[in-house]
Amino acid sequence: MHKTSTTTVYNAIYSCTPVNTKLKKDILNTAESMGYFLKNKMPTCDVAVILPSIPVYFWSEAEKGILNEIRNSNVSIKLFTYSSMEDEEDFVLCMESAKRSCAKVYIITPVNTEKSIRTLKEIDKDIIFLNEYVKIDKVGFVGADAFKDGQSLAQACFDFIKQHPRVLIINVISTNNKAEERKKGFCDSLPENAQVIGEIKMPFNRTLAANIAREIECNYQGKFDCIFIAQGWFQQVSMALKKLDMVVPCIGCENQKVSPKYAGNGKLHAALVQHIRQQGEQSIKYAIRLIEGLDYPGRNITVESALIHRKIK
Repeated sequence: MHKTSTTTVYNAIYSCTPVNTKLKKDILNTAESMGYFLKNKMPTCDVAVILPSIPVYFWSEAEKGILNEIRNSNVSIKLFTYSSMEDEEDFVLCMESAKRSCAKVYIITPVNTEKSIRTLKEIDKDIIFLNEYVKIDKVGFVGADAFKDGQSLAQACFDFIKQHPRVLIINVISTNNKAEERKKGFCDSLPENAQVIGEIKMPFNRTLAANIAREIECNYQGKFDCIFIAQGWFQQVSMALKKLDMVVPCIGCENQKVSPKYAGNGKLHAALVQHIRQQGEQSIKYAIRLIEGLDYPGRNITVESALIHRKIK
């Protein structure tokens, strides 16, 4: 038996809030060996929503959008959360929990690995990918047009980049299709004199700022004029620059709640803000239409991002 609280066991079984992945797997294996899932059926729901929890400031907005939209609806939902988009094992465990809900439609922010894709292909119900996607046929998508976002950033900063042509890219280490599309749109639209001098790829964790600072200090000191941040990591990048006592203009994709106290060292020249709450709203609206037979699977719904442009010399 596991020496842990009943709350932790409940959260592990029903993927309500993130639990250490190894402990969660052990609890689920114990529950299955004891016949728990045969005796205790998970309540069914119309829509199962599977979201990462990190970073909280971003995904909590998606959750709010979904919950606000169904407030006056008869549609029942159940929320399942896994740790982050870099945790394949926790995502797969979370999906196993979600499948027990026998939902009619699944709203999922997926992890892009072969194992995760195999798990997703086992679902024989309608799927809507929210904000991020993997390549599976006949699956809907709600989110930003990342390639267009990247183009818009480069075009908005065209003259600025001509004056700051050496670009350092900071990106997520996992295969994130939307981040890659955003980067491609940005790089394809750069001025002719611009040069991408390198790319730092990191996992999102508590030591991200320190890790970025270490990488810059070891490999990129004095080699770049500006930074393109392919993910919403402006705060962490700015903290990294502060550790190095550097002031560098940054361009990227950012969360609208970014705190101005982090803007001292990373001068945010321009950024695209994804309306993640609106993406959540649109995803549940789409799910309801699918349940009611008023829409068709596999449709893409684009939620336009907003450009923030601050002219820095």
